Amino acid sequence: MTNKVLIVGAGPSGILLALYLLRRPDYQVEIYELRSDPRVNPQVGASNYPLILCQRGLAACRQIKGLESEIELAGIGIEGAICFNNSRRRYRSDRQKLVSINRKTLVMTLLNHLEKNYGSDRLKIHFEHRYLQTDLEQKQAEFEQVSSSTNNFPKQTRITAPYNLLIGSDGVHSRVRKDCLEGSETNFEKKPTHLKYKTLFLNSLSADTTTTLELGRVYGWRSPDGVTLLASRQRDRTVGCTLFVSDRQKTLDQFHTKEEVLNFFNVNFEAIASSISPQEAEDFSQRGLAPIWTVSCDSYHYRDSALIIGDAAHAISPSIGQGCNSALEDVMVLDSLLDRYGDDWAKVLPKYSQSRVADAHAVRELADHALPLTKWMFILFIIRLTINRTLHRLFPQLFSLPFFDLIPNTTVAYSEIHRSAQHWIALVKKTNERYLNRV
Repeated sequence: MTNKVLIVGAGPSGILLALYLLRRPDYQVEIYELRSDPRVNPQVGASNYPLILCQRGLAACRQIKGLESEIELAGIGIEGAICFNNSRRRYRSDRQKLVSINRKTLVMTLLNHLEKNYGSDRLKIHFEHRYLQTDLEQKQAEFEQVSSSTNNFPKQTRITAPYNLLIGSDGVHSRVRKDCLEGSETNFEKKPTHLKYKTLFLNSLSADTTTTLELGRVYGWRSPDGVTLLASRQRDRTVGCTLFVSDRQKTLDQFHTKEEVLNFFNVNFEAIASSISPQEAEDFSQRGLAPIWTVSCDSYHYRDSALIIGDAAHAISPSIGQGCNSALEDVMVLDSLLDRYGDDWAKVLPKYSQSRVADAHAVRELADHALPLTKWMFILFIIRLTINRTLHRLFPQLFSLPFFDLIPNTTVAYSEIHRSAQHWIALVKKTNERYLNRV
């Protein structure tokens, strides 16, 4: 019997899942994506921001022959982070090798690998198709073809696609999740975090920026008024930057001209400022702050025929860089269950929810409360981290890696890491709540 799987959403986890499933005999996969094909659309959009693939994300990609090396060639190997406090070096973190890659580049790499290895007899990818709804009993999903250059959605372009299994990897505002959970008793919560963000793209680097931002490092700055900037150079000499700020802080919302933008960066992030073009400064002044949403639910499946993964199931704050990594790990966990239960989806899907929910809740807690917001708690965090790293390096048999290093540098379960850090998490949660109530 051929298993026909519909995947809604051509993000990293959705495409990686297609690669995993097509390794198995008797599977056909169709992917439906609202956006246009990023390989033929040269515009840099909001989805093009830097990601850091850590050990668990790379481990998931490593299961597909040749994929990890393709990702490493497309991205940049990262050997640590350098953080600044108002332009002055604060601390340096060396760790196992990670990979920095823009999200759009990662998606294109995955798509190319997918289409290189599978033909139209088993794989179909439909870009510019909006998911509308599904009949969960009849196992039929309805889509509508759209155009990236128009807002017209003609009725005659609607199609109905039958399936054996429907996978929702359609992000934090997942419509597949809505259909699967509607009317169920599953506990579900979607809410914005206290953070908002803006992106910035540097396409032509000045001598100052080139000197400051060496390849192979992630850089972080924190301005006196609480704006955090993360940046990493790519192979093409571009730099993707993301700026985070509390939703109660109005700094990034008060720009009206490119001159105001350039002045802000010159005061707070001087090395970056020298590479901001007038056009990007103008675009930045017009670009609104975007909210960061989190998603939490207690079940990820509907009977034996529908499943949600990635941000659709457990979107988290980007503070510890685990959103994409946990989504890619979802695919590896699902694949291991398919091996264990012989592709019996009636057994696999409940087991997947049962095994994955605990880790998803744990990584959300880590993302929300691992890093303190107050200055003095952050200093305490750095002191503790430095001491714990030193003790582990000198006495590895007696002292384990600090929990903050276990997250990116190992594949230890998030729930286990959370248990080891629960006292720190409780303390940060309390102090962060007090801080946010005062702001």
